[in-house]
Amino acid sequence: MSQSQAQKSKRQQLLEARARSLAQRVARREPRRKEDFEVALFAVGAERFGLPVAALREVLALPPITALPLGCPWIAGVAQLRGVLVTVVDLGVWFDVPGRGRPTYLVSLEMAGRVLALSVDEVLGFRSVSNDELTAAEAGTAAASARPIRALTSDLLTILDPEALFEHPELRFE
Repeated sequence: MSQSQAQKSKRQQLLEARARSLAQRVARREPRRKEDFEVALFAVGAERFGLPVAALREVLALPPITALPLGCPWIAGVAQLRGVLVTVVDLGVWFDVPGRGRPTYLVSLEMAGRVLALSVDEVLGFRSVSNDELTAAEAGTAAASARPIRALTSDLLTILDPEALFEHPELRFE
């Protein structure tokens, strides 16, 4: 056997050993519980938000946004996404997040053929959330009832409610 074939064989053995090791780690993982759900994580200022992945359409760099006159202060305007004008909600303004930065990303949502985008400062990744770790949302205040919050987690992640967001009376989808 030549030296290059020996190196190739050794490399192949190393790769196969790594693959077996990774396969064993995956097999040992605890199966996901039925009540768990995945959320996309993003930040606005110091606040962290989660959006159920089922409603997530895409995440993209912030395109130009055209402001709309006489709208809600938390509606940043509209942006063109793949040839379609989409309403952009500024979560930092809506949730009155202190220390919010200038948004750099759009998190696009889709439900029942309707599309909406949220402007956020930072995209943090994904996480599995269990219903066991959810606490009641900030119920009781008029401002809270107008916000699309599904729940809060024990580590203060705000889980957004996409259905409530799309049903908000200030948003139009025509």
